[in-house]
Amino acid sequence: ETNEINLKGNVVLPKRFSQRIAPRAEAFSAIMNDEKRLVLPMSITGSIKKPIPMVDVSVLSKSFTRYYTTKALDKGLQKLQDKGKLPPATDETRKAIEGVLEGVFKKK
Repeated sequence: ETNEINLKGNVVLPKRFSQRIAPRAEAFSAIMNDEKRLVLPMSITGSIKKPIPMVDVSVLSKSFTRYYTTKALDKGLQKLQDKGKLPPATDETRKAIEGVLEGVFKKK
C-alpha cells in the first residue's frame, strides 16, 4: 500500500467570484466554461498526509497563448480586409490557420 497521490482535475470557481474577477482581464474568457465560471486546472501530488495542491500553469499558459494568438490573428485578418488585400469571405483561410494553431497547442 502506498500513501502517494497523483491527481489531476479542474476546480470550477463560484459564479460570483468568476464574475467579479473576469472583468479585470479579458483573457480570463479563455479559462471560462459555458456557465461563465472560471475553471482552474489543478494537480494534487505528495502523500495523503501531506498533499501538495498546485495550479497546472502549463495548461493555463497554453489557454492564454491560444487566446492571444487568436486575438492577434483576428486583428491581422481584419487589417488585411480593411486594406482590401483579403476578400471579406475568408472563413476558410481563418479555419485553416486555426487548424494549424490547434496542432501547435494540442496536448501531448
